[in-house]
Amino acid sequence: MLIAKRLLISMLLAPICEAGATNSHCDISAQEINQRFAMERQQQHIPGIVWLVADRRGTVASGALGVADIDSGRPMDANMPVRLGSITKIFNALAVLRLVEANKLALQDPVDHWIDTGLYHNSYQEPLRVEHLLEHTSGFPDMSGEEFSRQTPFSQPLKISLAEFTDRHILAWPPGRHPVYSNLNAGVLGRVIERAASQPYEEVVEEQVLLPLGFSGAGYRQVANLATGYDSDGATPIPYWQMHYRPLGGLNVMAPDMAKLISALLNKGTTSDGRRWLSPGSIDRMETLETSLGARAGLDYGYALGIYHQFRDGVLFLGHGGDADGHLAKLGYSRQLGCGYFIAINAFNTGASSALERIMQRQLAEGSVKMTPPAPVNLSRRQAEWVIGNYKSVTWRFPGRPLPVATVLWEEGNLWLKQGTRTRKLIAVSPQLFRFSGEPRASVAFAREDGETFLQMEDYNFKRLE
Repeated sequence: MLIAKRLLISMLLAPICEAGATNSHCDISAQEINQRFAMERQQQHIPGIVWLVADRRGTVASGALGVADIDSGRPMDANMPVRLGSITKIFNALAVLRLVEANKLALQDPVDHWIDTGLYHNSYQEPLRVEHLLEHTSGFPDMSGEEFSRQTPFSQPLKISLAEFTDRHILAWPPGRHPVYSNLNAGVLGRVIERAASQPYEEVVEEQVLLPLGFSGAGYRQVANLATGYDSDGATPIPYWQMHYRPLGGLNVMAPDMAKLISALLNKGTTSDGRRWLSPGSIDRMETLETSLGARAGLDYGYALGIYHQFRDGVLFLGHGGDADGHLAKLGYSRQLGCGYFIAINAFNTGASSALERIMQRQLAEGSVKMTPPAPVNLSRRQAEWVIGNYKSVTWRFPGRPLPVATVLWEEGNLWLKQGTRTRKLIAVSPQLFRFSGEPRASVAFAREDGETFLQMEDYNFKRLE
């Protein structure tokens, strides 16, 4: 990157305010976390773990356990480079928001305005918009197996990579309705970023996000001293994944720098050393759902702009997970607690990664004031009649799998959701929004569109069978 550009970024980010005070929930013991993680590491056969906790001012605690490479015995290091996988999508969203604030792009822009002709196909009347790609409401199922498995050299432009599979890039349902996680969204978004900024995608993320936040040694090329990635057994090495679309998860960073990202998000766009980088309004939009049927019904839980919501013990965490073949990572932060975390392991063991995240979340949430659930709304059978019935999924992430079904029942004066052998009570927050027991706010929405009734909740988009 040119020195002049670096200087310009520094000048534009002069200090304007101080970061917030340290929150007591972040004052955790590194020794205690290491002890709990060590037990999980042994049980789950994880080669190595790197972790940190940060608040609005920066790193509070960090640690590393195990080995980066089994054969050599090289230890994991809290200051080593890590693969982010899909946490890269947070950086995509931040880059877009920076371009929006620079008036180079708008979230509501039709993708056709920016993308090369023929890179995707939309047969619906509704246009595909930039914000649909970020919220996964585009209408794209996930990438094909061939796209996932393709090893693509860094030198290949993103436009060429997308053009190789245009026959697979077809919207399967109207955009702006149903959230379905699709890595293709990130690939297409990367090309939008390139066209809007008139620069390669990787340079835009570097200039708009990595350099302003003070990341060092970060990028999309394979880096030295990276831990060896292993399969779920924690012993079989997995080759480095040269992703066909780098925006879906190709970013590598130095582990300590993730504290800088957490601080900037907690400070709503101000860095830990007090420099305004994004407006609070942009961060608010990043954390808010707007484009799905559920969002239009008032639902504020799910996947927003490159970030998703997660409840744990009465606390709302925002963040993302990442998979980079042999490397898994988790990032999360909570405005209630005023702190966040980053965890990375060098094994493709999703159960272990999730278990470590639960340990961290519960440790941070311990002793905190929990979110107070809204008072339940009493609905009569007549008021609930429009949602009662059998439902079938109208979306899929990967083709060829049976579509899930569900039933909404009225029993004992309440609505119940049945999925397979599992039946859960729906607690009304409003006539359209519901939560499950133990949840501090609504996670389920019913909506009417084109004369039909839809049920949306995490990972599911159902239509009522009339």
